[in-house]
Amino acid sequence: MAPEVIEHFTNRDWPGNIRELENCIQGICAITESQTIRLEHVLGIRPEISHPKSEDAFSTPYKVLKEHMIEKFTKSYISRLLKHAKGNISLSAEISGIKRQSLQKIINRYDIDVSKFRE
Repeated sequence: MAPEVIEHFTNRDWPGNIRELENCIQGICAITESQTIRLEHVLGIRPEISHPKSEDAFSTPYKVLKEHMIEKFTKSYISRLLKHAKGNISLSAEISGIKRQSLQKIINRYDIDVSKFRE
């Protein structure tokens, strides 16, 4: 974590105690490809989207960008989940709170190779 992230977390109230902090960090890790969590990840700022350099940044419709971000998040989250559970779909479903059948549908929809997460 970048120092400013630690400072941000330290100065913030955590009504949900350590579980809220843990869920926050896990959520950031699930959608962030960077090795370092930076403040823009915590605050949900996407510089390339929030501050476009030109009007061309808006040439892609909102719905398309939203679907792309949801797909990217889902693939990343499910991959990290499967890695954590060593490819065990039942355990992954239990951890995530997703029904096993629904998780299997997501895995199939995004063509995620579960075997690469098994040891």
